[in-house]
Amino acid sequence: MAMNDDQHLIHRISRMEDKLDRMAEAITALARMEERLASHMDGMQRLSNRIDKMDDRLGAIERRIDELEQSKVRFATLVGVVSGAAGLLAPVAFKFMFGV
Repeated sequence: MAMNDDQHLIHRISRMEDKLDRMAEAITALARMEERLASHMDGMQRLSNRIDKMDDRLGAIERRIDELEQSKVRFATLVGVVSGAAGLLAPVAFKFMFGV
């Protein structure tokens, strides 16, 4: 009967060892997954920083385009004013130069 109890105890210890081995494997797998997740999070943070920088650069480009468009409007207005003034002054200049 003592032998049966010993065998039962050995069987239980063997099952515990198997469970401990499986738990160690699971913990190792979890640690690997955690490392991969941390690596992915670092990559995501770097991408987020790059997107933020690109967004800032895009904002600066948009502001510069707005400035250039305003300059274009001012230049077109100036050309119109000069052309109009030239049209008005041409007859006076012609009279002055040729005495007609």
